[in-house]
Amino acid sequence: MIPKSSIASVAALVLTLGVHSTTGQEAGGKTAPEGLDMQALMEAMRLAQPGPEHEELATRAGEWTTDVSVRMAPGGPVQTQTATASSKMILGGRFLEVVSDGDFMGQPFESRSILDFDRRRGEYTIIGLDTLGTYWVTGRGKRGEDGVIRMHGEDDDPMGKQVYTFEYEILGPDENEYRVVFHRIGETVYEDGFTMVSVRSKRKLE
Repeated sequence: MIPKSSIASVAALVLTLGVHSTTGQEAGGKTAPEGLDMQALMEAMRLAQPGPEHEELATRAGEWTTDVSVRMAPGGPVQTQTATASSKMILGGRFLEVVSDGDFMGQPFESRSILDFDRRRGEYTIIGLDTLGTYWVTGRGKRGEDGVIRMHGEDDDPMGKQVYTFEYEILGPDENEYRVVFHRIGETVYEDGFTMVSVRSKRKLE
């Protein structure tokens, strides 16, 4: 039995290589390999195509200037800096890749994030990685009634378990805001959430 998470990949191979079986279910003149539900396979292929959410993400492609605010503890001093970001749609319009360059505490800093909408689950997803570590973090979630996309995740870190939310808000055709809100760091729990990082981005206009 092929896991559902692998159906889309298998489907691509089936349709590309023209694999046939004498025991599969007929569909559109083709037969599915034994043990594979062709109807489910075709639905997976449909959901593998970009949708309206990806069209919206594509409007975020371009060159940006960013104002970054970092607060290491609730009520603590805010460090501010400016950076630049470049974003583009990749892999056939399925993912928005954002690359940002700036500095953090006087050191060069680069980050990369990939934002997506998973049509299988109806959720936005994010993968984030940067030069402050040798790992990545992820999150997934939905858009709220207030228009803010909130993607939740957690990670086990030497400082202890971390629970956080990535918030992504489209403020207009040429402006976004991205926030990292922590709910737990180690044994410390923030009942109302603690916004550690806030990034306001404005499109570079010619």
